[in-house]
Amino acid sequence: MLVIKMCEGDGCKLKISCERFTSKASQWQSWFTKPPLKDEYTCEMYLNDKKETEIVEKELWDHYSELPNPAWYDYKNKELKK
Repeated sequence: MLVIKMCEGDGCKLKISCERFTSKASQWQSWFTKPPLKDEYTCEMYLNDKKETEIVEKELWDHYSELPNPAWYDYKNKELKK
């Protein structure tokens, strides 16, 4: 498994499709102290996880509050079990 530095995605509009936000963190995971954003739509450390289309189509993310809706957790748990 690839070890990457994770991101909490605070203020980031790209986080739902970024592997640094969507991946499962390990026990000894390293994290950015703050998201490495130039602005809310630009990040030099962005890693596309290619799942954004599915997430948006299934309406798993509330873009107004920037929080996942309850279905997001079910989706994420199924992904982790694969």
